[in-house]
Amino acid sequence: MRTHPLCFVAASLVAGPFSASDAGAQQPVTPAAPAPATAVAAADAPSGQKPRGFVLGAALGTAPVLLVNLSGTTSASIALRGGLLMGYKLGRLMLHLGLDYAGADQIRNNNNEHYGNVLFWLGTTGELWRSADQRAELLGSVRLGSGLSFLTGSGSSPPSVLVGYELLPGMRYYLHPSFAVQAFAGLGGQYVITTGAGSISTGTHSLAASVGTILVL
Repeated sequence: MRTHPLCFVAASLVAGPFSASDAGAQQPVTPAAPAPATAVAAADAPSGQKPRGFVLGAALGTAPVLLVNLSGTTSASIALRGGLLMGYKLGRLMLHLGLDYAGADQIRNNNNEHYGNVLFWLGTTGELWRSADQRAELLGSVRLGSGLSFLTGSGSSPPSVLVGYELLPGMRYYLHPSFAVQAFAGLGGQYVITTGAGSISTGTHSLAASVGTILVL
């Protein structure tokens, strides 16, 4: 029995699509690899602090101060002082300007005298260590400043020029990415420079410590 050639053509046209589809169905499909869990967790984890921004701060503490009395001589003491701070935070480094004030009052024979000590600071604070959640930090701070020591009241004397320094380790903890509490304790000192018949500088050095807060805007 002879088969007509058209039968082979028809058979090939019918079998061809089924063979191609079967071959395609037999190819395995490789699923996409899931993202590593650590990478997903790191991307979703919120930062414990703002990496940069303008900084405002306030602090209260103790420091060595020099006060000029009515006779023009100086008295050294450890005094309570308050301070304000403004600056800029860039990553692990913060540059800041500060203003500190300390004073004392003396009343004798119905005379009221006020002794004041004002210092303007330029400083930098760097992070030495930071926790994994970026909330806790160990810090190192250096400040240099200049200002005036003065006397007002029933008696007065010309103000004397002050220069000061501070070398302070400390710690900081962020309660919010934009708000932190901090504390410092280290070495501080002041020199008072008196000019006149001869230039005289008197210095005092002691513990300087403070607690305060900062706001990163």
